[in-house]
Amino acid sequence: MFFDLTIPIVIFIFSVTISYIYPSFEKRVEKLFAGERELSCKEIALVLLIISINLVVMFFLPENFLPYLILFATCVFLFSAFYILTNKEAISVALVIFFLASYFFLKGNIITFNMFSFIIAFSASLMFNTLFTWRTVWLFLTVLTSLDVFFVFCTNIMVTVAERALELSLPLLIKLPSFPLFLNRTIGLGLGDLLVASLIAVQTAKEINKKAGLMSSIGMSLSTVVMGIVLLNFKSALPATVFLYSGGALVAVIYYLKGKMEEGRV
Repeated sequence: MFFDLTIPIVIFIFSVTISYIYPSFEKRVEKLFAGERELSCKEIALVLLIISINLVVMFFLPENFLPYLILFATCVFLFSAFYILTNKEAISVALVIFFLASYFFLKGNIITFNMFSFIIAFSASLMFNTLFTWRTVWLFLTVLTSLDVFFVFCTNIMVTVAERALELSLPLLIKLPSFPLFLNRTIGLGLGDLLVASLIAVQTAKEINKKAGLMSSIGMSLSTVVMGIVLLNFKSALPATVFLYSGGALVAVIYYLKGKMEEGRV
C-alpha cells in the first residue's frame, strides 16, 4: 500500500505558521477593509460565483492566452498584497519584476515556482482571514467544498486546469515530491487547499483558542494522510477540500462543544 506524508507535513506547517503570524498582521490588513470588513452572505455567494467562473474561463481559454491572463492577475495580486502587508511600494514592484523574470528566464525551475506559489498562498491567507467570522467561514467552506467535488468528479474542469498550470509553470499550485520516495512522483497541491487549511486553523484559533487551532491543523494533516492513501492506490484525482474540511471541522466542533459545556457548568 502506497502512502504520502509530504502533503500532510506541508498542510500542518503552513496552517500553523499562518495561525501564529496572522495576529501581528491583522490590524495592518484591516486598514484595507475599513468599516464593515466581514463578508456578508451575498458577498460570499458572489466570491464563490467568481471562483467558479474563473475556473470555467481557464478551462475553455486557449492555451496561448492562459499564461498571460494568469501572469497579469498574479502581478496585480502580488503588488497589492505586498503593498498592504509591507506598505513599501519599492518592495512590491521589485517582487513583481522578480516574479516575471523568474517565469520567463527560469521557467520550469521548481524552486522559484514553489517559492512564488507559497508567497501567493501566504499573502492570500493573511488577507482572506480578515474577511470572515467563525460562522461565515464555515458557510463559505461548505459551499466551496461542494463546488470542488462537482468540478473534480462531475466535470473534468479542475483536473484539466491543474494539469495545464503544471505544464505552463503557472503559480496555481505547488509541486511536491512524494515522501517516502518509493513512488518517485510529483504531487500537486492547489493554492486554494492551502487557503482552506489556513482559514480553518486561524478562525478556530480566534473563536476558541490557539490550542484548538493547533489541533485543527493536526486533524487536517491526518485527514490528508487518508487522502494520500486513496489518491495513490485508487484514484488519480481527489478534491482535497473534502479531507481538509472533514479533519478541521471535526476538531473544531469537538473543542467548540467542549467550551460550551464548560461554560454551562460555571
